[in-house]
Amino acid sequence: LDGRKQWIGNGHRAGVIATFAQTPVERGGKTVMRPSAFIIRPDMPGFLVAGTVRKMGIRGSTQAELVYDGLQVPADHLLGTVGKGFGVAVKVLNGGRMTLAAGCTAGTKALLAEMTAFAEGRVQFGKPIAEFEITQRKLARTASDIYAADAMLGELTRLAEHLEGEYALEAACCKVFASEMLWRAADETVQVAGGRGFVKPYPYERHRRDARINRIFEGTNEILRLFISLNGIQGPAEQLKELGVALRRPLRNLGLISGFAASRLASRFGATATLDVELHERLQKHARHLEKHVAELKESAERLVRAYRKEIVERQQELERLSDMAIELFATACVLARTQRLLAERGEPACGRELALCDLFVVEAGRRFRTSRLAIQSPQDETRRVVARGVREAGGYGVTDAIVTSSADR
Repeated sequence: LDGRKQWIGNGHRAGVIATFAQTPVERGGKTVMRPSAFIIRPDMPGFLVAGTVRKMGIRGSTQAELVYDGLQVPADHLLGTVGKGFGVAVKVLNGGRMTLAAGCTAGTKALLAEMTAFAEGRVQFGKPIAEFEITQRKLARTASDIYAADAMLGELTRLAEHLEGEYALEAACCKVFASEMLWRAADETVQVAGGRGFVKPYPYERHRRDARINRIFEGTNEILRLFISLNGIQGPAEQLKELGVALRRPLRNLGLISGFAASRLASRFGATATLDVELHERLQKHARHLEKHVAELKESAERLVRAYRKEIVERQQELERLSDMAIELFATACVLARTQRLLAERGEPACGRELALCDLFVVEAGRRFRTSRLAIQSPQDETRRVVARGVREAGGYGVTDAIVTSSADR
């Protein structure tokens, strides 16, 4: 093996390193390059750690740059089959995204506890700031998001228990949702703490620095949004033949969600927009809105494919909106499923807190869904491209300052 890899977490400390490299394989009588997976030991000749980097946050771990210089890999160190490394990588990424989402969810729970404790102890205008509605809004949004992330993780772990189960899209949805939830919570904790949130030795500024990496780790959220939407849309050739089924179900195995065991939301996402299960009366209104949104996502995707055809892969703003809509639907379905299960187990009187969290999240998620849907094919997209082109040409802002004027202007 020859090459370099950077940003490897604790790579200079590891005793075993999984490495993916392009290898020649025979396909259809031709030699092509395909990824293979290998197990590398740091004592192998040709392995070198070039150095490490200092980081904004998560300073308890180190990112290393690794060098492979003519490294000879024994045949028994092959992981899987030659040319089949992509499948290995996908499984690793799925697991990594699931555990990262779990860590972000647990981290947000801890941040909510810290935010609450500070807000209860900080007195302004004669009462704790926790009694002010703006602070309560921050606490409520964070709590309802945690409820959704918990529900998504519950479904994700059930899917992962099936050895042949496919949950790459659900894992991507969960990772994006949970990492952005943690970032918002860290930022709001700093805001609630005020000046203390910005300085040491208070922990709030470190929490915010540490939270930032999660939107980059295990695939940036921008890339994952494209992954979600592009894997929810058929390949370009098939798109043009079958526009009516353009959107594959990005939320596979929704029928496995606890509480929806008898439901198949769709064999292809949006093919049917009804939940053929008995729901608690308390949740039926939410379910009707979910069904409506499922149909709207299908219609929006088909409209975009008809409008852009093969160019859809270049319309990243539109793809981002589709993925945001899908994430909100997946989160909503999981929240309803979990709440239905709790209602069945405990009864409505014992689920007051959970029902309030469900109500808040589902309504807010529906509003975010609607915002993304209404933004599809917006004229503002072209305006953004024009503005971005001007910024690139100017190498920055490129407009005369409104305060400091030249002598010629005077």
